[in-house]
Amino acid sequence: MSKQLELKVKILKYIEMSYKQDRRLTTKIISGGKNFKLSVDNNGKIQLSGQVGVLKFDGLKKIESMGIQLKTVSVTFKTTDDGALSYSGNVSFYGAVTFGVTGEVNLIELIKQCEWGLCKYRFDPEKIDKALMESGAY
Repeated sequence: MSKQLELKVKILKYIEMSYKQDRRLTTKIISGGKNFKLSVDNNGKIQLSGQVGVLKFDGLKKIESMGIQLKTVSVTFKTTDDGALSYSGNVSFYGAVTFGVTGEVNLIELIKQCEWGLCKYRFDPEKIDKALMESGAY
């Protein structure tokens, strides 16, 4: 796996953790404006913020149990009309090595392939659309 792809997966794990912490607020933040930001400090405090709200929680135990070695994260996401998220920012490993990250991920494709809450619908696109509409993402 390329380093850029590995970083993308780890960043998305933080989004997944936010989703599991508060599904409704995470969905509103992601879909509630053009931009949102993910921040993780060196103590494992995670913050997902956007125009419609802020979600803060302590993710240290979960981060450690998942083996994620990113020390700090600061990534800004931009949503597009076609279901994609572009992102850019910085991540730090062990507080010593910092990388700039940029990329894009298609949320609809991710939902179809992942193990998140909406993934139970991955084989039925109509149920995905219905669940996203009910959550306010569409």
